[in-house]
Amino acid sequence: MNETVIKRVVEGIVTETKPYLDKKASPHKNIVQVLARKTVDELDLSMFDESRKAELLDELGDEYLKRGHLNDASKAYLLGNHFKKLNLIAESYERVLDFEKAIETYNIADNKERISELGKKCLKESNFKPAIEAFRVLNDVEALRDVGNVCIARGKWDLAFEVFEFVKDNKMLEKVGNAAIEQDDINLAIKAFNIIDSKDSLNRVAEICLNQNKIKLAIKAFEMAGNKVMLEFIKTNFGK
Repeated sequence: MNETVIKRVVEGIVTETKPYLDKKASPHKNIVQVLARKTVDELDLSMFDESRKAELLDELGDEYLKRGHLNDASKAYLLGNHFKKLNLIAESYERVLDFEKAIETYNIADNKERISELGKKCLKESNFKPAIEAFRVLNDVEALRDVGNVCIARGKWDLAFEVFEFVKDNKMLEKVGNAAIEQDDINLAIKAFNIIDSKDSLNRVAEICLNQNKIKLAIKAFEMAGNKVMLEFIKTNFGK
């Protein structure tokens, strides 16, 4: 991300969060500004009682957020048990198009509604990876199947595999495996057929590999299929 974009994002964060963060004057303003020069991991607040520590971490989170230091802001809110404020962090990740980080943060904040909305938005925009992550977090099997079917229609076989492995759909995994053979993605085919424990398909892939002189992949597939005869054949004739 170039310097101009970063500056614009930070300015946006400051503008949008300032009214929320400045609702009351901070009793620890000076010390918080000094502490915020360091990362959360560099701070030692063990001398404060739990109540005071929580207040400081809350205000530190606010200060980090104003400065655009999202990772430290997240850590401060988490350590201070200020989970609702993590929504501010997630919104900031959305602004910089880091949707997977936004989903992770919304999940910690227990904002399932926003995760669902973001998943649907990403699917609509063909941004499949975060869409999958959103619906996986929600364990929304129906939505995941929708994403998987779109991935198949678009030829995104690796992503389709990821979806149907998660929802344990052997029929669709077999379809992915067969398509992977056609696309010469042998590793993906082997993974798909191994998960559904299709020894016939694994043997078929192994024979294709053998014909293409891909001996290591042939051995891998025959091993998964438990085909001792063909493994002995390869050892005898190819010295592997």
